Amino acid sequence: MNPSSSSNGSPSGLSFPVVGLGGSAGGLQALIQCLESLPADPDMAFVVILHLSASHESNAAAILQRATRMPVRQVTAATASRPSACCFGSKSPT
Repeated sequence: MNPSSSSNGSPSGLSFPVVGLGGSAGGLQALIQCLESLPADPDMAFVVILHLSASHESNAAAILQRATRMPVRQVTAATASRPSACCFGSKSPT
């Protein structure tokens, strides 16, 4: 076992995997296809980050919610991950 790992063998200390997905606004269709292919209860947390323009309102969270039965939450600050849930955030170009 890795010395920096917790007792459950996970470096994060979580009892479930966390999957990170990212892309630009043009990658939304690929994210939709990915979420559509997942079971309703995959026992993993998903964190989705899209690189979007700060000057335009985005409905990406609602679009992603239609692609999955998992709850999709839009987050703007640190948030605890939960299994079988998807957190969505965006990164504006600087």
